[in-house]
Amino acid sequence: MIVVPGVKVGVMLESFRVPVKQALDLAVSVRATGFQAYVSGGELHPSKLAARDRQEFVKLVESKGLQIAAICGEVGGFGDPSRNADLVAQSKSFLELSVDLGVRIVTGHIGVIPEDDTSPVWSAIAEALEAIGRHGDSVGAVYACETGPEDPALMRRFIDELDTRSIKVNYDPANLVMLGFDPIGGVEHLGDLVVHTPAKDGVRHPDGRPEEVALGTGAVPFAEWVGALRAKGYDWYYTIEREVGDDPYADIETAAKFLATL
Repeated sequence: MIVVPGVKVGVMLESFRVPVKQALDLAVSVRATGFQAYVSGGELHPSKLAARDRQEFVKLVESKGLQIAAICGEVGGFGDPSRNADLVAQSKSFLELSVDLGVRIVTGHIGVIPEDDTSPVWSAIAEALEAIGRHGDSVGAVYACETGPEDPALMRRFIDELDTRSIKVNYDPANLVMLGFDPIGGVEHLGDLVVHTPAKDGVRHPDGRPEEVALGTGAVPFAEWVGALRAKGYDWYYTIEREVGDDPYADIETAAKFLATL
């Protein structure tokens, strides 16, 4: 396997749209050295993996020369307090799974943080994340909030007010571009909290319509993005994520080659 100096290239397993074991082989074939995987359902959900199964999966990953960059514990956000008891419990189980898998990073969307810090939605998200974060504090894992719906400066203010140090950031530059925010300026606000970053591209059309596009063909300034994160000390994976397109394998392979040049 070719190891790319500088940039660690990962891939979201689900982007291949095949079962997990097959996706691991495809990750190797595009010369990725790491991967992220969804655990909110499917083969890697905590309920499907007993302790021995978790150990066996780690051995399988290591046998292929791969690392787990992060796991995605997506529950849809925490803005509705009537749902949060269950969503927090799920998220805690994802943190425990991340410890067993040796990665200790769970990513997910948290909902849209309102600008008004007296909003009940602000309180609902904050209370949920504090509960999740305190569990992370106790087990030694972090929950990384995905960027996109709000200004990075607002996300920073929100996280800084939480009573836990285990809430971090999953920095998605394409989400920021597609929603009209500056992906490079955002690093200045959030860079020291970033524990994982998806490698994805997108554009925002003149009418405001967001569109994900193949990596390197959109509005994300990749060289500047990598440079900005490096300047903040980030040295973990850039994980290729391709949610649309007719030939995801070809798009991922092209993206991996592109990232290797940065």
